[in-house]
Amino acid sequence: MTETPTCEELQQKIKELEKEVSEHEQTEESLRESENRYRIIFEQAADSIAIIDPDTGMLVNFNDKAHEGLGYTHQKFKEIKLSEFEVQESEAEVMKHLAKILKEGSDTFETQHRTKNGQIRDISVCCRVISIQGKDLVQVIWRDITERNKDKAALKKAKDELEQRVQERTIELEIKTKSLEELNTAMQVLLEKRKEDKTEVEENVMNNVKGLIAPYFDKINETKLDDHQKTILSILQSNLDEIVSPFTRRLSMKYLSLTPKEIMIVNMIKLGYPSKKIAKMMGISSRTVDTHRKNIRSKIGLGQKRANLRSYLLAYEQ
Repeated sequence: MTETPTCEELQQKIKELEKEVSEHEQTEESLRESENRYRIIFEQAADSIAIIDPDTGMLVNFNDKAHEGLGYTHQKFKEIKLSEFEVQESEAEVMKHLAKILKEGSDTFETQHRTKNGQIRDISVCCRVISIQGKDLVQVIWRDITERNKDKAALKKAKDELEQRVQERTIELEIKTKSLEELNTAMQVLLEKRKEDKTEVEENVMNNVKGLIAPYFDKINETKLDDHQKTILSILQSNLDEIVSPFTRRLSMKYLSLTPKEIMIVNMIKLGYPSKKIAKMMGISSRTVDTHRKNIRSKIGLGQKRANLRSYLLAYEQ
């Protein structure tokens, strides 16, 4: 399929033929041939072509495409001025524009034309000054670009709508992501709290068993018991061990060797209390607390190691 030449390309071809026609050295036959080619291009061009008198704004000559494209008959088109179908410029502005083209030699621009039935069409225009029999006229070539502009507008609208949807979706995802992050943070806090509560309960149970129940087993064992009593006591001790066995698997077995007072000190150390505060709360001297701390380090395996006691105790809970 042959590609339609641009307005500028068509204008250049016409200009070249005009030059051929104006050459006096041409033979009569070649002159007729050049004039015929000029007429064919002028009449059969896919674009509208018209010659305008810049003094009056009247259409001196035009091809069929020019008047048919705007819905006029050939005769009626000869009787109207350019300003009668020009939309964006008044008659005075049209005449001023023609004068500007005469001065500068050419112009290319976009405008709008009104058809005979009132429809507005988008138009691309290129024009130049030509001389016929010593008079300067304006040759105008225009092309209807209404559908092209509609396609461009539709494409831009589709692009804008897509960008809007992408933007809305991005905001939606950001909101959802933020909500999920907040929910995740809340869940982590709850899980951590549950873990702390669980550990606290287990420690309390173990401390109570060791401090409040276990010592009495030792005292009972020191008394004179018959075989039946010893059996019952053994069963009680075994059942108690079974109850607290899930806790002992999670808590350090080394804690089981701590005295009740040492367990109290361990709990306060984990809370970050210094020796002076622990001493004040327990009603003992700081030196006594330091002695307990040394005993605790020894019992849990730190001994002479330089490791931080509180960090070690906290890590042991994980």
